[in-house]
Amino acid sequence: MQYLPDLMGDSLESYPRRVFIDVGLAEKEGERKSDWFKKNYPTRNKNFEMYNINIDIITAEEASTKEVSQIGMSDWLRKNVKDEEFVVMKAEAEVVEELIKRDTIGLIDELFLECRPHKKQENNRSRRAYWECLALYGNLRDKGVAVHQWWG
Repeated sequence: MQYLPDLMGDSLESYPRRVFIDVGLAEKEGERKSDWFKKNYPTRNKNFEMYNINIDIITAEEASTKEVSQIGMSDWLRKNVKDEEFVVMKAEAEVVEELIKRDTIGLIDELFLECRPHKKQENNRSRRAYWECLALYGNLRDKGVAVHQWWG
């Protein structure tokens, strides 16, 4: 796999801050990828701030029946990272769709997209049809996002 710093010949020195954000569903809290990042990503011996963020995906139906007061990932990004910083994220498809919808995807320099196709017998809302994963991947590429499919 080719990572963005390798493809661009980037030393990562020019960034005031380097960040890795692992955004996962709360239901999969034990599955963290920070260790993978430390072992495999070409950090160029630069420090990366590491964030592990758990989110709950709430459907519109659930939101109408509960009092929901949570910060969205887009809001978190706007408050915690700047355009001039180097930001790498691993995130579920639902999170990425929010970032696109709220126009904050541009804050991410390199993205590892976790989009798991569902199997016929599964009824899991965090999974989708394979073509939906491909469409999202293509949409991100069209927006200029350096994106990798995460098979984790």
